[in-house]
Amino acid sequence: KMSTKTMTGMAVVLLMLTRFTALSSGNPHVDHHHSIEHNAECTPVITLSAKSRSDNYANCDGNYQLKEDTVLNGKPIYICEEKDRFIGWAGNTWVLTAMQYYNEILSGEIKSPFGGFHGSTSGEKLADTSWDKYYVTSDSECPEVETTISFLGKWAAVEWSGSAQKNGDPDPYNDEKYVEVTSLGGEGFHVDFLNGGGGGPYDVTSFVEDSTSFTVKSPDNEDITFGIREDGRLSVAFGYSDPATIIYAES
Repeated sequence: KMSTKTMTGMAVVLLMLTRFTALSSGNPHVDHHHSIEHNAECTPVITLSAKSRSDNYANCDGNYQLKEDTVLNGKPIYICEEKDRFIGWAGNTWVLTAMQYYNEILSGEIKSPFGGFHGSTSGEKLADTSWDKYYVTSDSECPEVETTISFLGKWAAVEWSGSAQKNGDPDPYNDEKYVEVTSLGGEGFHVDFLNGGGGGPYDVTSFVEDSTSFTVKSPDNEDITFGIREDGRLSVAFGYSDPATIIYAES
């Protein structure tokens, strides 16, 4: 006979599945003795930041720390104690759900695929995933696992020089006013000037690890170089016949 607690938990999970349904199958594999490969002196942290105009459903943004020596369906678990949330692998996608279901999911009482508040849209390593409502960044004190400087986010033009001017090419007031950089799930970046400028969009798949810049080719075969400055702002240098540079701040 199913307990009241189990029936309640399952009912809530079924409701959450209307928001997101995991596509994997099979029972969860939980190994409390399998050591996650990382430097024992540091704990990797995954940060989820809400995208602009995101409703941040269920208040799930925050810092998620690796759960030591615990694996669910063959992958590590990350927990955000402040928000009482955790992220686990449901079989072929990452699912973010409430800690109240943690023990039931790990024990198999709630079977995989399990539902949650949010699910990743791509990426097998959590640090490389894409999410509809969140940007994902990772941080660690371990040099061997540090990730590249993040270009991810929506940026707005704040300064410009050279040929950049209103109704010009580039135009920091209109066509090149906004640029958004999103993840390709560990395979690079997707770059889009949101008002249709810059000759894009572009997919950048040959990014050098730990680099602070990358270059794309415009339809006219001109270089457009994106770089992170020391002040954290994004610099975009347009290598047109009449060069220009636009500085962007996070929007």
